Amino acid sequence: MTSLKMWWRLGYNRNLLIAVLLIAMSTSAGLGQQAPLKSIIRGTGEVSDTFVPPPSAFEPGTERSSNIVITYSSDFPTQAMAPLEYAVDIWSFYLQSEITIWIEANWGFQADNVLASAGPVTIHENFPGAPLNNRFYPAPLANALSVSDLTPGTPDISITFGDDISWYFGTNGNPYNSSYDFVTVALHEIGHGLGFIGSANHDGSSGYIGWNGTPYIWDTFIINSSGTHAINLPNGSTTLGNFLTSDDLWWDGESNARIFAPSSWNGGSSFSHLRENTYGSGGINSLMTPYINNGEAIHDPGPIAISMLEEMGWVVEEEECIISDAYSGLQLPCNPNTDTYTQQVVVEYSGNPSLGLLNVNGTNHSILSSPQTVTLVSQPANGLPSDITVYFTNQPDCIATFEDAYVAINPCSCPSDVNSNGGIDAGDILALLASFGCTNSCGPSDVNGDGAVSVEDVLLVLSSFGEGC
Repeated sequence: MTSLKMWWRLGYNRNLLIAVLLIAMSTSAGLGQQAPLKSIIRGTGEVSDTFVPPPSAFEPGTERSSNIVITYSSDFPTQAMAPLEYAVDIWSFYLQSEITIWIEANWGFQADNVLASAGPVTIHENFPGAPLNNRFYPAPLANALSVSDLTPGTPDISITFGDDISWYFGTNGNPYNSSYDFVTVALHEIGHGLGFIGSANHDGSSGYIGWNGTPYIWDTFIINSSGTHAINLPNGSTTLGNFLTSDDLWWDGESNARIFAPSSWNGGSSFSHLRENTYGSGGINSLMTPYINNGEAIHDPGPIAISMLEEMGWVVEEEECIISDAYSGLQLPCNPNTDTYTQQVVVEYSGNPSLGLLNVNGTNHSILSSPQTVTLVSQPANGLPSDITVYFTNQPDCIATFEDAYVAINPCSCPSDVNSNGGIDAGDILALLASFGCTNSCGPSDVNGDGAVSVEDVLLVLSSFGEGC
């Protein structure tokens, strides 16, 4: 304190004194180191005419639980501002933070095939509210967890977009096949700044984890299929180098997501993305893979990415799981040998779990993206109205039944030939009447396949009376 009084008496600027105090406080708490790494997204030059829409409950410009503010470089094009702000709004829809997130948006040169690069501006460890000690958290997450701006006046995320890219600046998810969707790339790069980034590096043989010996929170979750954690391997070793290029990296969390780890280290892409070949174009979880195609639009981070950010510490606005519709798709012809057919059902849903299965009329299917078409085989060809019941196995209370959703195709065998004599005659009527009133295991007398022998069965036989099979 004496030295500070001497500074004041010697006439040092009061603002400088305050700055020195802030720096001293930050240093003592281990806060605010400059982030050394950025992640990138690369364009493939290939065309993929796919669109993943925003979350169904997303309405642009409505009230959010987080505030994200963008500052633009002087050369940032005006037409790129609206799609960037649209991407920011989508992230604001998901994330909660009492502290404003500041994004620095730049326009400039990028290497060949690189569309944009981004990362947190500062990283922070051992701050009040940190879930784990001795782990670096990106600035936006550290601020949210500590409920304070740990580096006031400094941007939290920095993004540079390529200035020579054929961009599509619309927000409708319909980019030209010769252009890259700006909203998609912006969403992707903001994701890196929010925490979708690790500290790993590779020198051609050996692998490294951590910044000045301290790993990122992301690094903590990376394992291989044997359960070995990246942070537990010796730093600077070929063992870690082989681990990082094994194509066998996974997220140690609920999603068990597969991580991009090609056999040749790909700086800015390896380790900090989802695996491209696992989460391909058109999939709900495809945003945070390292590549994007021309014509590809992804306007939702996807349940896996959101789950991963939540496990790192973000508080996420949970979207309610809703199964909104289910209806008939393609109906294939009846098989006369079994009197069954194949029925496709289209299911529309939102806010779904990323794990588990989609159950449709008692059959399980992988969860893809909405609207999802599932195929039901060996369905009875009885010409009757059919209900569709849908639920998620990992969230069974997210369930819906749609009555009379479609009509099954008509039988293709000869169900009215109850006595199997090759024609519809009085013998069939007598055989049917002998079982009339049956409600269980009624055999061929259950002409319409509804589980009982009733007037409806009699009417079906009479409608074919006198015909041959």
